[in-house]
Amino acid sequence: MSNLATVAGEWLASKAAEAAAVTHRRECEDKMLSLIGIPEDLDGVETADAPGGYKIKVVGRINRRVDGDSGARNRSGEWTCRTSANPVQVEA
Repeated sequence: MSNLATVAGEWLASKAAEAAAVTHRRECEDKMLSLIGIPEDLDGVETADAPGGYKIKVVGRINRRVDGDSGARNRSGEWTCRTSANPVQVEA
């Protein structure tokens, strides 16, 4: 097996591990939101203190701006919407 094939295999394994880690992180975030009692339609910032000295800040954003000249449509002419990918932040 060539060095390139070895590295390519390692890269694929790393990508699979990364995808699993992202899934696990998102599950943890959902559990934290549930334990804190954050509503799904949160628009603003909520902060919670957790045992162990953790401070959990949850940011909920609802984008209310519409700008017809900003390219809010994709190439197919459909309207697009962006949401926050990481709503939970933990500080130790």
